[in-house]
Amino acid sequence: MTDRTLSPSDITPVSPPGPHSADDQPTDAPVRNAYAYAIAALPPIAALIEYALLQIHSAPRHDAEMVGSVIAGIAYLVMAGLDRGAIRPALNRLGRDFSFFWVLFIPAYLWQRTTCLNQSRRIFWIWWLGFGISVVLDALLNNS
Repeated sequence: MTDRTLSPSDITPVSPPGPHSADDQPTDAPVRNAYAYAIAALPPIAALIEYALLQIHSAPRHDAEMVGSVIAGIAYLVMAGLDRGAIRPALNRLGRDFSFFWVLFIPAYLWQRTTCLNQSRRIFWIWWLGFGISVVLDALLNNS
């Protein structure tokens, strides 16, 4: 991993986008954070899925927690894979990389992602906020 900083030309297209062809280079596209924000939004969504399973299907609490966790885990892995594909051109331009094994610990993945792309840590902190909200949601919704 090198320590080259991210310049505006690394994240902004030099020319306006034209019609897409097989020869288009994906490296001219700006870094997209949509998948990272989706990852950050998963904890409260998982808590709501768990609550919905408890209400709709009257499933035992343990089963609802397990199903909610599996759904959130699959969604997280899909989002992380799509995110890695989306940021790969920027990482290659910068000569940086980080192990895909960081996806096993979500906050570490988001921290490494923002560090390698020289972005603010906003997504990392949003994930922690979402995690806190999911804990509060879980406590409020399941104690009623």
